[in-house]
Amino acid sequence: MSLKCYFFPRICLLLCILFVRCLSSDPVLELKNRGWEFDSLSLLRAIQSEDVEAVRLFYRAGARFEIRDLEGRTPLILAILKQNIEITAIILDAGTNPDQLGDEDFSPLMLSSLSNQPDITAMLLVARADPNLYDQGGVTALGYAAMAGNELSVTALLASGATVNHRDKSGNSALMYASRTGNLPIVKLLLAEKARLDYRNNDGMSALMMATVNQHEDVVEELLLAKADPNLKTGEGFAALDMACRLKNQNLQNLFLKAKARASKECKEVSP
Repeated sequence: MSLKCYFFPRICLLLCILFVRCLSSDPVLELKNRGWEFDSLSLLRAIQSEDVEAVRLFYRAGARFEIRDLEGRTPLILAILKQNIEITAIILDAGTNPDQLGDEDFSPLMLSSLSNQPDITAMLLVARADPNLYDQGGVTALGYAAMAGNELSVTALLASGATVNHRDKSGNSALMYASRTGNLPIVKLLLAEKARLDYRNNDGMSALMMATVNQHEDVVEELLLAKADPNLKTGEGFAALDMACRLKNQNLQNLFLKAKARASKECKEVSP
């Protein structure tokens, strides 16, 4: 038997094996084998169904992730809504803009901060997401993190340059949100970054007043220790001590009197 006759069939077999392997490594073909077409609608559906391997194949095939569904949601927003870290990582690895806004100018960072996903918040910040973008109401990611009691995200946002004293269109700051919900650890984090104590929102309410009306005694004490002014008044002329008196909360009243708050006539009448 000649060498040609001996090697030729084996070479053909080897080429066939290599060809089959090339076909099997084609991400578009693999998507079809998994029941997915290589188009934008299928990509969005793969993210919605949390098919991580399919999303990875779309990425390998060069899919564009700068698309939106009928509700204006981007693939990145959808992945964060699903709280899927793996898919979020794939989308960011594809070079997707981490600041691509969704509906009502809501950014991916705002969503992860509000929905208490500190791992995804950290991923977005590593991808250079802007912590100071704000939505149509003027609320930033820091505001949403404070609102949601997301301490880890607050820490990460502050470390990444979030503006601690930004105020939204209602005049609220992150400190006001944290004080209103009574989150003492976040209040301390914000105070450590020089959060302003004297801000009042459009209703004339300060962080101290918000903590008072919601009877968060530990937050009130912390704000007073930080030298919050107990004598600031709303447009109607009420100070935080007046609010404590109306609530008949003696502990709060004592905190304010210790801080040299001036009691109004009304407060003296209401106090026990």
